[in-house]
Amino acid sequence: MCGIETLAVFVFRDPAGCGFDLDSIRLDAEGGASPAYDGRDIGSGMTFCAEDLSGEGTTAGVSVRCFNVEMQFRGHTGYELPERQIPDLELLRERFGAERSK
Repeated sequence: MCGIETLAVFVFRDPAGCGFDLDSIRLDAEGGASPAYDGRDIGSGMTFCAEDLSGEGTTAGVSVRCFNVEMQFRGHTGYELPERQIPDLELLRERFGAERSK
């Protein structure tokens, strides 16, 4: 480590409001991960197995790894969703089926 510290979470949005969240993670030897901010006041104790990280998406025409659909839904439970997140989950339900949201 070179002693440089930066934010671990970024939210990118275009003028039309389309965008994505980029969260930094620490990978482990088994292919799982924990948030780079783990141990601070948010996200403490969160871990993800390799299967959680098996999703694949496309951003600006580039293939990217991401949470799988099940993890996307689990990550949006246990709190009141902000209005802006509801359409994203509806799109996931439409594309991958409502049964995957339970």
